[in-house]
Amino acid sequence: KGSLFLLADGMGGHKSGELASRQAVDRVIRAYMEDGQRDVASSLRRAVQAANTALYDSSGRQSPGQYSGTTLVAGVIRQGELWVANVGDSRAYLLHRGALQQISEDHSWAAAGARAGLGEELPGRHVLTRALGAKAHVEVDVFGPLSLEAGDRLILCSDGLTTPLTDDKIREIAGRQSPQKASEALVQATLDAKELMRRLGAP
Repeated sequence: KGSLFLLADGMGGHKSGELASRQAVDRVIRAYMEDGQRDVASSLRRAVQAANTALYDSSGRQSPGQYSGTTLVAGVIRQGELWVANVGDSRAYLLHRGALQQISEDHSWAAAGARAGLGEELPGRHVLTRALGAKAHVEVDVFGPLSLEAGDRLILCSDGLTTPLTDDKIREIAGRQSPQKASEALVQATLDAKELMRRLGAP
């Protein structure tokens, strides 16, 4: 089944969002690893859809009519190839030969506006058009397989990183240090950028 990597960013309040993201991650791991087919793309899509069903059902029972949710981005690496699945605006980047490429596709009003040529500065631009747990059924985007080379880096991150940091800044930090130190440096750069925005009075 390869190696599976996941990131989920919960919504619906701190406690609800944390529970939703943890449940989604646990469910995807279990469903993917237990899937009997070797086709990565199909297994990954089914696993994410299974997580959506579980999350939608459980949140509906806890608070009828009010559903917590989460974004999710997943990467599978198997035999030198990469597959990515996502729902929401958490992203997967591939750093390959010094170039940073966004593999996933954001599911938000801002991204939809940009794809339609309307720009990203739209009313409600931060609203998600897809999320796990929001509806009984969800469409899952799956990308790949992409061929990998030694030295390539897969970056999974939420909008907490991509809102304050540009792609160029992410590429610069991620490519110059070990994976652990690069992760720590990205977090610190995000905190520094948010503090600067706060001081400048930016929303």
